[in-house]
Amino acid sequence: MNLKNDSICKAVFDASVEGIFVHDAKTGDILTVNKGAEILFGCSKEEIIKGSINRFSLGESPYSQKEAMLHIRKAREEGPQRFEWLSRRADGGLFWSEVSLSYTKLDGISVIIAIVRDISRQKDLEKRLSLSEARYRTLFEFMGDGVAVYEAIDDGEDFVFLDFNRAAERIENISRAEVIGRRITEVFPGIEEFGFLDVLREVHKTGIAIHYPVKYYRDERIQGWRENYVYRLPTGEIVAVYQDKTQELETEEVLMQKTDFLDKLINSMPAGVIIVNENRMFKWVSAKFEAITGYSAFEVLGSNTRFLYFDDGEYERVGKAYPLLDHGKEVDIETIWRRKDGKPINILLRGARLQKQTDRGQVVATVLDITNLKIMEEERLQMERRLRDVQRLESLGLIAGGIAHDFNNILMGIIGNAELALLRSKDGIQDNYIDAIISSSKKAAGLCKQLLAYAGKGKFETKILDVNALIEEIKQFLKLSISKDIDLEYQLQPDLPPIFIDPGLVEQIIMNLVLNASEAIEQKYNNSLKEIVRSKKIIVRTELVEFNSFCQKKCDYGENLTEGKYIKIEVEDNGCGMDEETRQRVFDPFFTTKFYGRGLGMATVMGIVRRHRGGINIESHKGKGTKVCVCLPASTGSPEIKAYSEQEVSGTLPRKPVLLVDDEPQIVKIGIEILNALGVQAKACYSGHECIEILRKDPTGFSCVICDFTMPGLTLKETLREIKKINRDLPIILSSGFSRQHVEEELKGFDMADFLQKPYSMNELRKVLQKYSK
Repeated sequence: MNLKNDSICKAVFDASVEGIFVHDAKTGDILTVNKGAEILFGCSKEEIIKGSINRFSLGESPYSQKEAMLHIRKAREEGPQRFEWLSRRADGGLFWSEVSLSYTKLDGISVIIAIVRDISRQKDLEKRLSLSEARYRTLFEFMGDGVAVYEAIDDGEDFVFLDFNRAAERIENISRAEVIGRRITEVFPGIEEFGFLDVLREVHKTGIAIHYPVKYYRDERIQGWRENYVYRLPTGEIVAVYQDKTQELETEEVLMQKTDFLDKLINSMPAGVIIVNENRMFKWVSAKFEAITGYSAFEVLGSNTRFLYFDDGEYERVGKAYPLLDHGKEVDIETIWRRKDGKPINILLRGARLQKQTDRGQVVATVLDITNLKIMEEERLQMERRLRDVQRLESLGLIAGGIAHDFNNILMGIIGNAELALLRSKDGIQDNYIDAIISSSKKAAGLCKQLLAYAGKGKFETKILDVNALIEEIKQFLKLSISKDIDLEYQLQPDLPPIFIDPGLVEQIIMNLVLNASEAIEQKYNNSLKEIVRSKKIIVRTELVEFNSFCQKKCDYGENLTEGKYIKIEVEDNGCGMDEETRQRVFDPFFTTKFYGRGLGMATVMGIVRRHRGGINIESHKGKGTKVCVCLPASTGSPEIKAYSEQEVSGTLPRKPVLLVDDEPQIVKIGIEILNALGVQAKACYSGHECIEILRKDPTGFSCVICDFTMPGLTLKETLREIKKINRDLPIILSSGFSRQHVEEELKGFDMADFLQKPYSMNELRKVLQKYSK
């Protein structure tokens, strides 16, 4: 035979790493072989050609010359053939090979091309897999507890048996053949009443393992106490590992016998399972362990567990738990392992010795991946902290709102009496003192507004606002409010969308943050006399940001935050900074570590931000500085701004008396005096009941009613409803220490003619009454 005519074919023939034989299609004689065949069989081309198929095979049926000729004939008559063959090398060594035969003609001669590939490694792996499957099957069959495997049908409403081990046959007194392929409701008619069907449905639906505690099962065939542990396999099949607890509940001795290997294995099945020897070398691992770590059993068996740990210290720490196992105890220990892909995972190990009488026994351990549990626990702790903060701040808000309301009533008396004194004063010197009283009282009223803002009950006159334009307007004022040696820098992103907020509130936010930054810088300077502060700097930034769920997690304070566009107002300083404990308390009312604390400053900022569905984030490092970021929702359109109708002011006061209703005697007294001083007749009462009785006797005898927002007895809504029944056209002016906005929210569905915010002045009262002079 001449192959030299085609140099390309010869090159391919000689270069192949697999053995190639060319046989006579009729006799089976070896005509030629390639270099790969020489290497594979360990002899020269000439020796192979002189030999026969039988020489390079086992030589016995079914791997002899006879069977080889049958394969050659099939290749010639039926087409290409592929089969496994037990081959023999020149030195007598046997190996498994895969042989592919194909029929062709070369130079007019009918030949069979045989390609021989060494598959020894593949056969070895198949043998290992077969042994592993046999091991699992043996474990399954000889477990002391019953094991049943189910497949969900009817969308998870019922389940059929896929497997049933020997222990289950013994416990249930029924053979495997009688249950396989049948519905659980057919085999165990009492299963739904037993409650186990709901457990199977829940595990099938959620994938979360469930321990179904000991419960009594009964039907016409069998009865007894059963304890089940149900979990879902990655394939979707449901496994129930259970014990017959009937004898155990009757005999306490059974509880002392739960120390054998199968019991430990069953209890460990929801997690990965490993067996290690006294040198901490892997002897066996479960499929779940492979899934958790990314390592196959083939990769880890025979290896020490050290490769799973990031450092020797952690490996040795876990090793210190081993002596505890000598006392027959189960030991739980948390550690961190390294997956095959390099990622760290939190692991909970629960181990026990298989041989308790020796310190050289093997250890079986469950391997539970608790990474997600750790994350969830951390998130739970953060949520609890935020909930505590919100609850504390809500409580403080209620207190602040109550204080502001009551204090406004007190200020009403102070300002009212002071204005009356000023009205009747004949001594110019005393006028100055009275003016000072009024001025101080108005400052106190301003503090009340801050309290109400903190409590979320302040008055907000919202409008479309350009943040950058507002900052430009107050730049000079901010500069004058801080030390001259502090550099105030602005980094304002142009063309920002507007926000919908009260301009005064934005000014209050920025002013508080800038003043706090200034004082932090001064505190750092004063506490570090030896330190040369090269640059005292405050940076005010604005920016448009996209707010998403990740941002929300980083937001310290905020409620009902939604995804979308937000305007970020950021104030950064290089001052003294603060530690984490201080950072957690900066929003507490009246808490401060500064030389010039501003009491409600940051608490007010938080109240404003929360009220407008925004968020605050604070980053601070002790000795390096602080960055406070306030995010407020960007406006997406023109909001509806409620306009209160203004009546034409006549310039005269009512001729009919005014009915004043307030439960505070001091407010009633000063109110009557102010009304009289204005030349208006007035009648007073202290409750809604009294008001109704007076109006029933004289329905049209009053020009208007000035009614307090909170009163004892009859509620304000009930009082308003009764007044409208008596005289539908009678104007009702509400007065409160809370803001108009808060009162309107509380009285949705009820109309009021006008509103007086306590403490109100004589002039403010006059302007309101002039609207109802007819």
